[in-house]
Amino acid sequence: MKFGPFAVLFLLPSFAGVPVMAEGVPFVIAPLLETIRGGEILWNPLWPREIPPDAFTPRGGASLVTLRSGGREYRVRRDEENRLLEFPRPLGGPGLSAGLAMVTVEYGGEGEILRLAADSGGEGLWTAEFPPGFFGPGPESLVRVSGNGVFYFVILKDSADGVSETWYDGEGRALAYAKTAVREGRVLSVEMRDETGTSLETYRFESGGRVSFAEKRRAEGSGAGGFAVTGASSAVYYRDRPVYWELDSGDAAPSETAGDTGDTGAAGTDAPARLSLQWDENGFLVRMHGDGADFRCDYVTDERGNWRIRGETVWEEAFGLLVPVSRTETVRDIVYTEPSR
Repeated sequence: MKFGPFAVLFLLPSFAGVPVMAEGVPFVIAPLLETIRGGEILWNPLWPREIPPDAFTPRGGASLVTLRSGGREYRVRRDEENRLLEFPRPLGGPGLSAGLAMVTVEYGGEGEILRLAADSGGEGLWTAEFPPGFFGPGPESLVRVSGNGVFYFVILKDSADGVSETWYDGEGRALAYAKTAVREGRVLSVEMRDETGTSLETYRFESGGRVSFAEKRRAEGSGAGGFAVTGASSAVYYRDRPVYWELDSGDAAPSETAGDTGDTGAAGTDAPARLSLQWDENGFLVRMHGDGADFRCDYVTDERGNWRIRGETVWEEAFGLLVPVSRTETVRDIVYTEPSR
C-alpha cells in the first residue's frame, strides 16, 4: 500500500504535538541548507548597511568571529572540522522579513544534520528538526518546524533543478510552497506561493561567487498575469570587495531608517539608496558615501592586523557643509585556529 504525504504526517508519532493554527511561513529551509553545505559566509547586497562587508572574513583562520553592532550580536562559529555551527544569514525567500537572522546547526555523530534554529531577534526562535540520517534533501524528507507555540510540517524534495518544500500546519493543511533553484552550489532563485499570491527572488553572481544582483518580484493572487518588482539590490566588486552598492529600494524608502531594523549605525539618518565604498591599502573600509550622507570609519586593530573596533561617524550636509551628526562603534572578537607566533 502506498501512502501520500498527508498520511506520512500523521503516521510518524515522533512528530506528534498539539497543533496550533499557523500564520504564514517563518523562513525557507533550502537556502540555509545550501549555506551549511557550502560552508562560506560571504557578504552580499541584501545584508543590512550596518554590518561591515569584511565583518566575518578576518585574515588568518578563525574558529569564532563575534560581532556586536546596533544592540545585536552576530557570530560565525566553526567546529574542528570547519563545519558551520553558527552563522548569520537573511532568512531567505521573497516576502519574508529583512535583516540577518542567527542560525545555529547541530550535527550527529556521523555528520548528519539533526536540527537547526533560526533567531531573527524580535520574531522569536524557530527550530527545524530533521529525520534520522539527514545529510541533505532527498526524494522526500519530512521536517518538523516549531516556534512560538506553532508547529509546521515540511516535505522537502530534491530534484535536478533545485529543492521544493511544501509547508503544512499542525492539522495537515497546506500553507505554502517554496522552490529554491540551485546550480553549482549557488542559489539562483527562491519562489514562494501561498494564499496571498506568488513571490520570486532572483540572484546573479560575479566571477568570484558573490551576489552581484538580487531582485524581488510579486504577483498578487493566484490569477495574476505578471510580476511587479518590489525591491532590488546590487553590488560591484573589485578584488573581492564591494566598491559600489545599491541598497534594496524597498528597504531604503524615506520612511525607513536604520533604527527601524534594530541597528543604530545611522540613527536619525535615512539610509542612502546608493553608496560608493572606499578601501585603504590595508584592506579596511574607510568611507561609504552617497545621496547626501557620508559614513567615515576608523579602526583599532589586534596584534595580527585585524580590526577589533570599528568606529563609524555619520556626516550630513547642512548649510552647504558636511557636519558630523552621530557616531557608533562595532566591536569584533576573533578566536583564531592557530596561536600567534
